[in-house]
Amino acid sequence: MLRKENLKIGNYCIYQDTDFFLYGTDAVVLSDFIQIKKNDVVVEFGTGNLIIPILLWAKGKKFKKLYAVEIQKEVCDLAVLNRNINNLQDRIEVINADLKDALKIFGSEFANVVFTNPPYRKVNSGTINPNIKKAIARHEIMCTIEDVVRSAMQILKFGGRFYMVYRSDRLTDALYYLRLYKLEPSLIRFVHQNKGKESSLVLIEAKKGKQCSLVVDKPLFIDEMEYYLEMQNDSKDEKA
Repeated sequence: MLRKENLKIGNYCIYQDTDFFLYGTDAVVLSDFIQIKKNDVVVEFGTGNLIIPILLWAKGKKFKKLYAVEIQKEVCDLAVLNRNINNLQDRIEVINADLKDALKIFGSEFANVVFTNPPYRKVNSGTINPNIKKAIARHEIMCTIEDVVRSAMQILKFGGRFYMVYRSDRLTDALYYLRLYKLEPSLIRFVHQNKGKESSLVLIEAKKGKQCSLVVDKPLFIDEMEYYLEMQNDSKDEKA
């Protein structure tokens, strides 16, 4: 079922389809974490319904051009709809493709920034959703964390920035592959539901080819994010 949601920033809105994977906390916190410069060429792997690019633009993080890659055709069509209703046709190009083909699509030294909210779970872990569209978004069915990091390295310019939100319990995997593919972790921030909960998510920034010290930022507590709570309350009101 298709439903329209107000993003609570200006007049920006988004359509979500309940048959697809719905955006959540991870998309919101990643959009806050990503740093964009006005002349940046940006690529997103696995855009889904285009929520993160729209949030970036709505929050004033303007980019020169953003290429949103999505492997699922129906999900890609929804991303195009959301781009168009927010009048971002001149800034965002939605590409129906496999992120593993990024080098063929874009070429090397193409992007200033690559970001992703990738599938978190290995195929042999947890229950796989019988809805394949949702399963692909959650489990490493179509790509692995290594695929994501390798493709980002291939298309980033030297010194380019890579941003990712990931499960905290898989941080070791993320850091291993970042180092393996010459994306040096420069900043991480752990995300908690509240001060009494363990971290469930981690935000990571890495830079291609740069030697830098790793900074661990202060924890982010979801229950203190006024914007996110307002969105959640509005969503509950719509469903009531």
